[in-house]
Amino acid sequence: MIARSWLAGAAAALALAAPATAAPPLTAEVARQKVAVHEDHLEIEAVLSTEPVARSRRGLIPTPYNDNHLRAYVDRRTGQVRFELRQQMQYVDGIFRDFQTVNYEAGQWPATANLVRFDANRACESIEMPTACHEEVGFVLPEAVLRRLADHPAGAAWSLKFKPRLGREHRASLPRAEISGLLAAVDDYRRQLALTAAPALAANDTAARFR
Repeated sequence: MIARSWLAGAAAALALAAPATAAPPLTAEVARQKVAVHEDHLEIEAVLSTEPVARSRRGLIPTPYNDNHLRAYVDRRTGQVRFELRQQMQYVDGIFRDFQTVNYEAGQWPATANLVRFDANRACESIEMPTACHEEVGFVLPEAVLRRLADHPAGAAWSLKFKPRLGREHRASLPRAEISGLLAAVDDYRRQLALTAAPALAANDTAARFR
């Protein structure tokens, strides 16, 4: 059992050491087309996600590696929206870093946010069964910041720095075209909500007049 676990850990380490798969240049239009929309009649919020837009992959059989994406949670009653970035991190340092905060570009000066942890592999510190460490974290982003970043979608990528409790920091980036694509998708979704709500409001008003 220990030998099998050691082989699994070695395979994970080799996958992380393989070169990352290069991605073609991304445009805001392509990003907009790839944004995924998730709706559930038992949920008040719809979720628009850029997860399919520009996956970061690695290995002979490409698998997600240090991938990140944006999410927009749109209230289907009011059109109000909140934005979130999700970041995955894989590493083989032998110590669980426990990422706590993030610094990110937000204008003249960087902004700081506390992280929420969605998933983690704390067992990676085990000596007998070494495996790759994994953390998935996220934080809420102001819409105004994303709008400013999207003003120049062809410019440099948006930069972030994740700060751990132990070990090395993790630097990441996200294409500005991906930000622009999500904002365009959110604007389209809000317009569709308004068009859908207008006939319902008119019907309710007509019914009220004939009571």
